[in-house]
Amino acid sequence: LSRPLGPPAAKRAADAFEWGIDVDLGDVRLTSAGVDLRVRTREGAPLRLTLADVLRTSGEIVFAGGEVELNKRRFELDRGIVRLREEDAGNPYVNVTAHIDVDDGSRIYVDYIGLLSPITDEKIRFRSDPPRSQAEIVALLLFGETTPAPGTGSVVGSVGGTVAAALANELLAQSIF
Repeated sequence: LSRPLGPPAAKRAADAFEWGIDVDLGDVRLTSAGVDLRVRTREGAPLRLTLADVLRTSGEIVFAGGEVELNKRRFELDRGIVRLREEDAGNPYVNVTAHIDVDDGSRIYVDYIGLLSPITDEKIRFRSDPPRSQAEIVALLLFGETTPAPGTGSVVGSVGGTVAAALANELLAQSIF
């Protein structure tokens, strides 16, 4: 599957002939620069693409594992689904968790739950084992330590949402599209 080469020559009529395609991915491995993922369709829920006056989609893509490299760090995908939505083919529901083990022995998790677009702070959550504050986790990801240098505390707070959005956006873009 690829993106359209351009806009359609003409808008399809409301009574246009309807085309339907069911797609069962089986087990698929997606690889590219910085991405190595295993995906499949959910059993009993193949992808359904219906083209009539507009494109309608349904079904679920399940992440069965893999890794994504972001900012020269390898995040391992723990679990994830992409649920195609009939009401908006270009904006699926996403529920993904990835983690990275950092130098101090901690594990940092990044969760993204919600519609793919727009990416907002409410959809992205950092957590860690052992537990840390969001600011400590972002500092650890940005600076490699939980206590940033003096004067960078406000940077951690303001950059946290941007980093989260960038990580989620890159992870989702590389793994889904």
